[in-house]
Formats: sequence, structure tokens, C-alpha cells
Amino acid sequence: MSDNKVQDHSDDTALLQASIDDCARRGGGRLELAGRTYQIGPIELRSKVYLVLAPDTVLQATADKTRFERAFIGWPFHAREALISAYKISDSGILGTGRIDGQGALWWEEARRQRRDGTMASMFPALPDANGMPRPWLVEFYDSRNITIDGPTLQNSPMWTLALRYASQVRIGHLTIRNPKEAPNTDGIDVVASQNVSIHNVDIATGDDNITIKSGLAGFGVPTQAASDIHVTDAKFGSGHGFSIGSETLNGVNHVTLERVSFEGTTNGIRIKTGRDRGADISAIHVKDITMNNVDTALSITAYYPKFPAQRGEPLAVTATTPRVHDIRIEGLVAIGSNTAGIFVGLPESPLRDVVLSKVRIQAAKGLMLRDAEVQADRLDLQIQNGKALDQQEEGKLNKL
Repeated sequence: MSDNKVQDHSDDTALLQASIDDCARRGGGRLELAGRTYQIGPIELRSKVYLVLAPDTVLQATADKTRFERAFIGWPFHAREALISAYKISDSGILGTGRIDGQGALWWEEARRQRRDGTMASMFPALPDANGMPRPWLVEFYDSRNITIDGPTLQNSPMWTLALRYASQVRIGHLTIRNPKEAPNTDGIDVVASQNVSIHNVDIATGDDNITIKSGLAGFGVPTQAASDIHVTDAKFGSGHGFSIGSETLNGVNHVTLERVSFEGTTNGIRIKTGRDRGADISAIHVKDITMNNVDTALSITAYYPKFPAQRGEPLAVTATTPRVHDIRIEGLVAIGSNTAGIFVGLPESPLRDVVLSKVRIQAAKGLMLRDAEVQADRLDLQIQNGKALDQQEEGKLNKL
């Protein structure tokens, strides 16, 4: 492997892409960027090439929106759908403590307007409105393996910030993500149908899910693959919607661990969200050693999306897309200043099973709600200000271990 330097130019897209391609032809190496701001349009990484950002380096997206393609979870990879993308590569990544800036404000108002006036449905009739208007992502790795991201700050993403789709053997560490809390659909890290992913020492404040695990929607021509073996440790979440699994879980999510994570002012803490049109097996989820401060809803596991009904309905036939949520363990969690302690709502035809709360202490205005859910509790301490600590609705059961 060799070290390469990028020289100083005012228009950097072609130069940077040529440097990446040349580094790959030479057998790969570390492509080091000098400490300045690089104005770029979409670029693609190559196998065995590591982009290294010096501390005072900024890769800033061009203001020319026509140079980008729009991205959506159900669409296959298209060139230019992220500022930095990677397609079918290996042994590559982004290193160093510089910044990547997507100039997302150029896109956010359009997305807000589409949501306000409902015109997204006419522009993209096949897409769920809840997913938001398709926009470019900031960084994407698609069908790639042995990827390392360590050190950089990702900020002001048009939509998702770091998308891992059908990736494997991914290591993410010492990553900072900053998007305004009002920036729509700006998930921090989206792990989509990817496997063997390790995320550690990340600091994420954003406008949507801080980290979310997904595996796809029905009706789109992309690979069918579960998200599995995903481990998040030693993370810090500021503004955002918390740690989520879903809502797009068509191909299943399993063997996920979340350990030693702090939440400060997020909308949700731990959230599993799925639905009858997008579910599968969601299991072997282990959450441990969590602290939450001023999180609106500490725990939320629901088999309805985007909202669960006010009243329990009749059971429907079980289909290939019926969610099956089971074997969830949450232990060593302390939440202070929450509005709602927890919501556990399964389907009449597919209740939540084998959910265990162990050594959980929550101070909240409202207590736990259970419907079509079996929850086991060991050393559960609920300190509730208003109303009862436990609302067991139809087929909601809380059993002490």
C-alpha cells in the first residue's frame, strides 16, 4: 500500500475521483487530504483505498443539486445517490478526524414542504409517506465488505447520514454525527440488511433515529437479507429519535446488542417499530447498561407503524409479513425525567413474546402500557408521577421472575 497526496485545486470533484482511481490502480493505500475545504460533487470509493481526512479538512457538498440522484431504501444502488458512496468494494473506508458536510439545508425545506402539502404522494406514489421525500444520503456503502470508518465528523446530511446496505464486516468507531434536530429524516446510522457490524464510541445528535437497524420493505427489487450480528457499544445520543429497530423489517432482524449507551433528550430511548406490511422475525435483542435523561418515551416496542390503534382490533390471518417479535432482554437501565415509561403493543394474532426487563428503573410521568404482550420483570422499579404504574390492556401481561 502507498500514501498519496491530493494537490490544491478550486474544483475538487474530478481531481479527488481521479486520485481515488489512481490509488486503486496502484494497488490501494491511504489517500490523504490536506487541511482545507474541498468542494465536491458525488464521488465513489474503490477497493483497498482508505480516504484519510486531516483534522482541518472538510469535504463539502456542492450546492448544485442536479448532480445528485435521490435515494430510497427499496431502490438498488444508483451512482451519485450519496456524496461519498461505495458499490461492491472491499478493504476500504474513511479515516481521520476531518469533516464531511452535506449542506443539507439545501434539501430540508423541500422535504418539509412535501410533507406539509402532501405532494410527495403524487411525485413518488409507490413510496410510503412516512419514509420522507427521497433525497441523497451523505455516505453509503452498498454490498461492500471489510469496511472501516474511524474518526470523522459527518454533518448536515440531506437525508440519512451513514447508510450501510447489504454490507458485512463493518467497523465504525470514534464517529461524530451532527444534524439539526429539526432536519427531517436525517438518521445518524442506518444499518440495512447488513451483517457483522460493530459500532463503538460514536456521538450522534440528529433529527431522526440516532441509529436504526432495518431489513427492507415488500415490493421492491433489492436483495432479501436479514440484518444480524450488530453490536453498538459506548455510544452517546443527543437530539434524535433514539435507538430503533425498524420500521422496515421485512427480512428480519436478529442478534443485536446495545451496551453502555447514554441518551440525553432523545424522543425515544429503545424503540422497536414494525407493522403487518413490513414485518418478519425480530429476535435475540440484548440491551444492557443504559442511562437516559429527559427521554420522552424510554421503551417502545410496537407491531404497528406509524401508530398503534387506540383500541385493540380483531386478529388477522398470519402472513409472510406478520411481525414476530420475541426474545428481547433489557437489563441495567436507568431513565430519569421521561414522559412515558414504556409502550409494549403486539398484534392480536402475533403478541410480543419473551420480553424481559431486568434491573430497570424509570422515573416518568406515565407508566407502562401493555397490550398483546407478555413481559417478564425482575427488579423493575417504576416511579410514576401521574396515574398508575402499569396499564395492562387486552392480553397484556407482566409477570415477575
